[in-house]
Amino acid sequence: AYDPRKIHIIVVDHLSKVRIPERGNRKTANDDAADTLAELRDYYGVAVLIVNQFNREIYKEEVDRLPGGVVPTETHFADSSAVIRNADLVLGIIDAVRLQDWNQGGYEAQALVNEKGYGTLRVVHVVKSTYGGSGAKMGFSFVGKCGYFRSLPKADYMNDELYYLTLHEAHSWEGQTFEEYVAAAS
Repeated sequence: AYDPRKIHIIVVDHLSKVRIPERGNRKTANDDAADTLAELRDYYGVAVLIVNQFNREIYKEEVDRLPGGVVPTETHFADSSAVIRNADLVLGIIDAVRLQDWNQGGYEAQALVNEKGYGTLRVVHVVKSTYGGSGAKMGFSFVGKCGYFRSLPKADYMNDELYYLTLHEAHSWEGQTFEEYVAAAS
């Protein structure tokens, strides 16, 4: 039975896993799936989360010429025109080291590469938002061993000490949370 206090969510990870009908193709299958999921959202109040990767074009960008690095656009998503069209919110997560985008979001990505060579900087870009905020970006430090994203201060507020602490301290600085430390340092 329907209960408005409950949130029903469908997660599609990954869109290319949608089955292709015998007489269809990948684009038609993705478009049909996107339209069906949009109907579930619009008519039944189901929250839909579709995970999709960027297409190869994002890796061809001239990152050195763009201030702030690569900014994902709707055209950077693979096999997803209907998904993008139907979405209320589209986020793009950039792994700066994987893209060799050393100034992603205004952050110094090389300062957030750990001793094993893994980059921890992830910048989330709001590619599309029906309710405003498109073009916004937020920096995160990704702790891969536990799948944890820690929000970072705006790039303008980062300094050598904060980069060091972000990379080397797991959860607290001098007995403070990261947020308390940043507030005290500001």
